[in-house]
Amino acid sequence: MPKVKKSSRKKMGPYNKFMKSELVKVKEEHPTILHKDAFVMVAKRWKDAPENPKNQPKSDDKKRCLDYHHFVNVMKLFSRDYIIKFTFYINHVVTDIINF
Repeated sequence: MPKVKKSSRKKMGPYNKFMKSELVKVKEEHPTILHKDAFVMVAKRWKDAPENPKNQPKSDDKKRCLDYHHFVNVMKLFSRDYIIKFTFYINHVVTDIINF
């Protein structure tokens, strides 16, 4: 059975992909710029780039958080209602025992 070669390279992350593509653009825009300066410029663009995972909307997390808070509020209401009913029931039972 022949050996299957695995790729020795890791997949590029979003930052590296962005840097690779943007560095070319910056060097085309500013042909005389030093590589170091172009790299700094692209790194600054990364902060506001939509490709940056930190700039992605977190609607799923927000929804999960709202679901949790809804659950907690319902449980608080249920618990309060249950305690009130249970206390009312206990009062009636105790009253019946005392009056027996």
